[in-house]
Amino acid sequence: MSDDADADGQTYSRQQPQTLSELQSFTTADFHEVEAFHYRGDLSKRRVVRGIIQAAAEELSWQGEANSNSLRDFWYNPTKAVLEEAFPDAYGGPGTSKFNRNMSKCLSSVLSDMVKDGEITYRDLNILDDSRDREIHTDSVESDKILFCEKSSAYRKLKPLEEVYKLSLVEGSGWQATAAIEDLVRQLETDNGNQYTVYVLSDFDPAGFGIVEDFAARVEQFGLPVANVKRIGITPEQVSQQALDDQKFTPGGSNIDDWLAEYGIDGKYGLELEAVGTDLEKKGRALRKLVVNEIKDDVDTRSRRAKDTAAKIASKGRGAAGPVARSITSDLEDALQDAAATIVEDDVPGVTGVENTMFGMQVSIDFDVIEEIHSDDEADVDGYDIFALVDHAKATEATFGHPVDIFIDHFEPDDGYEAEFVDVRPSVSSTSTILTKYIQEFDLNVSEEVATALLYGIRAETLDFKRDTTPADLTAAAYLYPFANHDTLEQVESPSMSPETLDVLAEAITNREVQGSHLVSNAGFIRDRDALTQAASHLLNLEGITTTAVFGIAEETIYLAARSKDIRMNIGKVLQDAFGEIGEAAGHSTQASVEIPLGIFTGIETTDDNRDTLLSLTEEAVKRKLFDAMGVEGGEGSNGS
Repeated sequence: MSDDADADGQTYSRQQPQTLSELQSFTTADFHEVEAFHYRGDLSKRRVVRGIIQAAAEELSWQGEANSNSLRDFWYNPTKAVLEEAFPDAYGGPGTSKFNRNMSKCLSSVLSDMVKDGEITYRDLNILDDSRDREIHTDSVESDKILFCEKSSAYRKLKPLEEVYKLSLVEGSGWQATAAIEDLVRQLETDNGNQYTVYVLSDFDPAGFGIVEDFAARVEQFGLPVANVKRIGITPEQVSQQALDDQKFTPGGSNIDDWLAEYGIDGKYGLELEAVGTDLEKKGRALRKLVVNEIKDDVDTRSRRAKDTAAKIASKGRGAAGPVARSITSDLEDALQDAAATIVEDDVPGVTGVENTMFGMQVSIDFDVIEEIHSDDEADVDGYDIFALVDHAKATEATFGHPVDIFIDHFEPDDGYEAEFVDVRPSVSSTSTILTKYIQEFDLNVSEEVATALLYGIRAETLDFKRDTTPADLTAAAYLYPFANHDTLEQVESPSMSPETLDVLAEAITNREVQGSHLVSNAGFIRDRDALTQAASHLLNLEGITTTAVFGIAEETIYLAARSKDIRMNIGKVLQDAFGEIGEAAGHSTQASVEIPLGIFTGIETTDDNRDTLLSLTEEAVKRKLFDAMGVEGGEGSNGS
C-alpha cells in the first residue's frame, strides 16, 4: 500500500498547518491530531517532512545566489526542531547522531522525490546546491557536451579531461543529484541553438542505468534541449576475466529482474566503476582512457585546433601557449594518459628537508623522488614522457641531464634549457605566484591542498611578505587565502622540535660567532642533518642578524645550512664561492646548503680519540672561508651578546 493510503478508522481533530510559524508551534500531541501526517494510523516522518517543505515553499522565494541557503541550512532551520518535537522517541531521541543522520536523510530523499516529480524546485525553497562541483563552459568548442559523474571519486579522476576538453563536468551522487542538475541547467544558455549531449558515467548495475534515464528525464523537464544521453560507464567486456570474477557483485533493490535478464553478468551480477583498474595507482588513468574512448568521436578536433592556434598566436609574446596547440591533435586521447614526471630533490630551495616531510604529511602530497637525477648515471626515467622543471633555477645548479619540456621559474637559470614551454618571470618573488596566475587566468578550480601549498610557497619565498614582495605576490596570496588550510600552514611553518634539533640549536647558540650582521656557528657532531636547517632559520631571528650559517659533522662529511634575509647577498653564490671547488653546494639568494668531505680539511680519519681535534680544525677552516666569501673584513668576532 502506498504512503497515501487512508488511516485505519482513526479520527483526527486538527487540519494540516499551512504556515511555518503554525507548524513550528506544534506540540508532540498536535502532530498526532493531523490526518495528513499519518500513514496506516501511525505518524509518518516522510509526511511530516513533506508538510514542512510545502509550508516553507509558500513563504520562501529565490533571493539570489549571494543570499541563498543550502539543504543543510534547511535541515537546521526549520526541519530539525519540528521533527524533534514530532518524534521525541525516534532513533534514540533528539540530539543523537543517529536521529540527525536518519532524519536528515529522510529530508533529502523526500525533497529529491518532490523535485523529481515536478511538485517543487529547490529555488522555491531558496536552496542552491553547492555540495557538488561543476565547471560550466559556455564559450568552449565543446560547450554542448556535459559529463555527469555518478561518484565523487570518479569526478576527481576526470578533472584533467575537463581542463583539456572544456566539457561541463558535473559531480552527482546517485539519485540525489536533482539540485546539481537544476543549478546546472539554469547556468547554461538555452537560446544559443545548442543541442546538448549528456554523457553519464555510472556503475554497471540497475541503479547506474536508471540514473541515465532519470538524468535525461529531468534535464528535459527543466527545459534543456538534449539531443542525446549516453551512458559511458564500465562494461564486462572492458575488464579481464580475473577482475570480473573478483569485482562482480549482486545488486540490490526492487524491480531489477528485467535488468539482470538483459544485462546481468551470468544473469545475476553487476559491476562497479571501481573495477576499471586493478592497480590503485592506475585506476585514474584507466578511467580517463575509458571516457576518452567513448567521447573522442564526438570531439570537434578541427574547430579545437583552429581556436587553440588562434589563442597561441594571440599570446605568443608571453611564450606560454606553445604546447597548447601541439597537444590538441588527433592523438589527444593518448596524450591524456601520459603523466608528467615530477622531480623533487631531497633539499628543495625554500623548503627545508624537515619542512618538506612535514608538508607532505600535512597535505597528503606524494612525491616521486628519482635519486641522482643530476648525475651522469642512467636514471630510471624511461616511464616518463614529459619533464617539467618548476622552481628549479639556482645559482649553483648543475645541468639537468635530460631534455626538458616545461620550464617555469622566477629566476633566470644559469644554464639555458631548450624547453618547448618556458615561463620565467623575474618580476615576481615566487614561482608559486606564477602558478597561481595560471589558475586565475584559466579559471581553474583550486583544491585546499593546492591552495595551501602555493600560499606556503609565496610566504616562504617572501619571508612572510617581509622581503622582496611584489604586488603580484600579494594579489596571488590574497586569492589563495580563502581556499588554504591555515592550521596546516601553522603546523608546517612552526613544526615541533625534536630533542636532536633542540640539542643542535643549543650547541649552535653556544658556539655562535658574529661579525657584523653575519653569524656562523659550529653544531658539533650531529645525527640529523635536517636539524642544521632549523637551527639556521631560528638563529636568523636574532636581533641584528641578517645571515646565518650552521655546520656540523656526520659520517665523514661536513654539512652546512645557511639562511639570509640580506637583499645585498646571494647566499647560494657565497657558498659556491667558498666551497664549490671542494664540496657540493646548492641553493639561491635566501637559502643554501653544502656538503664537504671531512678529509678535504684534515686528511685524518675520525676516531673517538681525535674527535675534538678534528672539530677544532674544521671550525677554524670553515669559518675563515665563509667569512671571507661573505666579504666580512678581518677582526675578532663576538658571540653576539
